[in-house]
Amino acid sequence: MRGLLRWALIAGISLALIVAIAFAVGAALPAKIQVTRSVVINRPPENVFWVLNDYQNIPLWHPQFRGAAVLTNPGDKPVRWRATYTDGLKADIEVSEDNPPARYSERIADPNLPFSGYWTLEMERHDLTTKVTAHCTSELHRPLDRLLVRLFVKPNVDVEHILAGLKRRVETATITPTAATS
Repeated sequence: MRGLLRWALIAGISLALIVAIAFAVGAALPAKIQVTRSVVINRPPENVFWVLNDYQNIPLWHPQFRGAAVLTNPGDKPVRWRATYTDGLKADIEVSEDNPPARYSERIADPNLPFSGYWTLEMERHDLTTKVTAHCTSELHRPLDRLLVRLFVKPNVDVEHILAGLKRRVETATITPTAATS
């Protein structure tokens, strides 16, 4: 019995030491993660803006969301909407810049979350296509989250998946323009 208690004590101390080291390493990591990625969409920027402003249907293309609901009345500024992540977590999002056809920006407007962030999309027209460049900044407030994200999540890949979803949605939900209609 004493041997079992001794091993339990050693296991408990070891676990506490591992958690303390993980916390210290996470606290030493930068809180901000910045990613910039681009995609070319075979539609003009007006079509991209139409999809970005179709808040109710964002879960159709955004891989991190399973639901969305607009919180503001039509015409109110700034536009606010609530995203429901795939894990059920909810975040209020505020559109901080809606400047068609060049820039769109939004930020997480919920101070009670363990993370915050914003992203800005810059759109460059190239004939009937649009180069969309996403500048994303995430801030992780908890040290253990910082460590776990850096070990198991690839933010650059996440942004690439989001842009690929946006491209798919824009190209399938909007009409291909011709030189005569653009």
